[in-house]
Amino acid sequence: PSYRSQKWPSSPGRGLLLSGLSGVLVLPLISWLITVVDWRMTCLIGGVVMFVIGVPLVWFFVRQERPEHYGMLPDGAITSGKEDEDMTAKGIRYAAEVKEFDFTLSRAVRTPAFWLLVIAGFCHTLAMPAINLHGVPFLTDPAIGFDPLKASRMLVLMVLVSIPARFFGGLLIDRVKKEHTRFVLAGAYLLQALGFGLSLFHQTEAMIYAWFVVYGFGMGTGFAAMPLLRMRYFGRKSIGSIMGTARACALPFGILAPIWTGWIYDTTGSYIFAFTVIAGLLSFAGVLASFILPPKPPDSSIEFRGEL
Repeated sequence: PSYRSQKWPSSPGRGLLLSGLSGVLVLPLISWLITVVDWRMTCLIGGVVMFVIGVPLVWFFVRQERPEHYGMLPDGAITSGKEDEDMTAKGIRYAAEVKEFDFTLSRAVRTPAFWLLVIAGFCHTLAMPAINLHGVPFLTDPAIGFDPLKASRMLVLMVLVSIPARFFGGLLIDRVKKEHTRFVLAGAYLLQALGFGLSLFHQTEAMIYAWFVVYGFGMGTGFAAMPLLRMRYFGRKSIGSIMGTARACALPFGILAPIWTGWIYDTTGSYIFAFTVIAGLLSFAGVLASFILPPKPPDSSIEFRGEL
């Protein structure tokens, strides 16, 4: 064939590796800053750092066009075609060979796959902010009794375990057929559900470590699997607007999840009920994801011009 897949994960998988590494480095720093200058000043410092470093990086280094516009093919695509052939034409041949169909946002939202992925993602969105915001309070609660620095180090373990899992998720997605990618996402959600389930039996230190290891591996795999699955299902042309719309649908639940979790604790004096609900929702998301088939190709092809 004209193209073959390299044995490396797609670029989103590599980017997620770096984001996981940043979590490992930043979480202990945040915990230390809170003990030194309190949480308000820590939030202010974080905002300034994001503005001074994050905004310029996005402004100067994020590109607006497809890879073909800059003389590059998607990761894993190697061509043996004519040297003088236009790169956009090579991209079209690559897309045809791997059966990549480009959906616009309006076409994507009319498919069952889009909304089923939104529902599955919403269940995952509930879990992340709950553990991120309530993980340390849960571990420092008198029922468990860890000090704040030890609790933050345990959360770092969860992020650390997710780093190789992100690589694994990207590697696995690159090597399975499009119709089988849903099983990678389903497995990731079920692992996260299992992790939360472990926290419900015994809140011993060993069991909490097991929770964070299992949940972290599922979280990392899911981080890599979801964006790559959406690109496999809906193509690259409008993936930004498709993913943005899906995340906007899930955002209200992500905002309410930690508030609801805190309310459960204030009402019952325990996180157990909240974590039970989250484990159930993650289990439901895993089962649902296993049934999300790729959408049928659009009725008419979208012209490939090399733009977003």
